[in-house]
Amino acid sequence: MEDKIKNLYKLLDLEPGASIENVKRAFRELSHIWHPDNHFKKSEGVQARAEEKFKEISQAYQELKEHLGKEETRKRKEEEARQEREKESRRAEEQKKREQEERARKEREQREREERDRKIRKEREENIRKKTEQSKREHQEKERKFWEEEAKRKHEQYSSDTKENADSIFDSDFKGSKVVEPVSDKDYNRTFDQMFNIKVILALFILILFAKKQNSLTEGLISPINVPSQEVAQNLSELPENATREQSQVYPNTRDLQKGGAAFATGDFQKAIALFIPLAKEGNPLAQGSLGMMHYMGYGVPQNFKEAIKWYRKAAEQGYPLALFDLGVMYDKGHGVPQDNQMAIKWWTKAAEQNHLGAQYNLGLKYAKLMSVPDDLFTAYKWANMAAANGHKEATRLLNTLRKNMTPAQIAEAQRLSEELVKKARTMEW
Repeated sequence: MEDKIKNLYKLLDLEPGASIENVKRAFRELSHIWHPDNHFKKSEGVQARAEEKFKEISQAYQELKEHLGKEETRKRKEEEARQEREKESRRAEEQKKREQEERARKEREQREREERDRKIRKEREENIRKKTEQSKREHQEKERKFWEEEAKRKHEQYSSDTKENADSIFDSDFKGSKVVEPVSDKDYNRTFDQMFNIKVILALFILILFAKKQNSLTEGLISPINVPSQEVAQNLSELPENATREQSQVYPNTRDLQKGGAAFATGDFQKAIALFIPLAKEGNPLAQGSLGMMHYMGYGVPQNFKEAIKWYRKAAEQGYPLALFDLGVMYDKGHGVPQDNQMAIKWWTKAAEQNHLGAQYNLGLKYAKLMSVPDDLFTAYKWANMAAANGHKEATRLLNTLRKNMTPAQIAEAQRLSEELVKKARTMEW
């Protein structure tokens, strides 16, 4: 095929590869030379050769024209394809650029959202912290005012009783005697105040310190312990760092518990909660009991009795004595649940059987107040006796009250029952 094309170019006196314009120009020139009309008057041989030559150049022109037309079409298509590829490439680059810009925009918006969320979260945490501190201050202020009023009331009562005693002594000892110089009411009051001023101040100071140390309000001679066991969290800071195998069964994840207890002890309630929550979800009863207490008191979170009940119950179901006791307190006070003496007794009994001092005392007092059946007197005595044996002073006073209503035989029987409870409690301590 290539040789044929070369021969066609040669017939038109052209170099192979000449353009269509050159082919047309060469054909016009050769047609003018070899056209038969231009050789009409010449010899027949010349005319025949001219006609043959004209046919050859005409045939060559037509074939070259067709060949070059196809070639031109192919080149044009290739050019169009190239241009289309370039357009496609530009479109792809533009699309990629748009996608990059869109991705950058989304990332920027995501960062902005995260920054806004972080600020909102920080503001919320700060508000919770302020509310918690405000609630704590209000609670402390209420306790302070209560104990100041209580001390003032006792001081006034004590002053009144003392004056009456002093007047009666004065009347009985010096009736009918000659008084050289009477004492005025003003001098009497000043002397009396001087006598008792130091004692009253000291009593007031002791009462205020006691109020800060205790979380429950003691009213009258005997009152139940009805506040949650804050040592649940506080004592965690004293756990051993390197727990033994036996200790690790009681205090799993000791290090995190210890950190949470330390944070609670320093007042960093948010950090304590953050450390306790994952442990509590894993089923750790110490962390569960601590979360229950913090929700009950409103430390680091808004006060929520329902949430406190939930965590106390989880820890109590594992036999954790402090949680058993606190759950009984909530039923006794009706916090988060309807008030129910029997449920309070149920949970306190479980805690008391594990030698929980507060539960033992509360059971003694509760049964002494109920006295619904004769056995309640024995039950009150045996629990009060256990609490007294463990060093509870109010339990000793309760025992003295109970003995006044019991015969020696009843006391001996109640003593025997309490000794059995002591033995049982020693085997069940948590």
